[in-house]
Amino acid sequence: MPIGNILARSRLGRDMQQKDLAAALGVARSTVSAWEKGHRTPDADQVRELCRLLHVSADVLLERAPFELLAMPAKETQ
Repeated sequence: MPIGNILARSRLGRDMQQKDLAAALGVARSTVSAWEKGHRTPDADQVRELCRLLHVSADVLLERAPFELLAMPAKETQ
């Protein structure tokens, strides 16, 4: 599955809009759209941040492992 499809499925699985993901990454919404459509590819730093935000492994994003949407970690209380 191409990285764009994995990004879209992961984002939607987290009930997140493109604009929300873009804001969290500090990029334009059109950048996220271009990634999902396969017109552009995120750089290494963006892949690392996408993994953190979407809670998906880099192996999955880079098509080295099958897609699997992992459970989000529990939020810590202070």
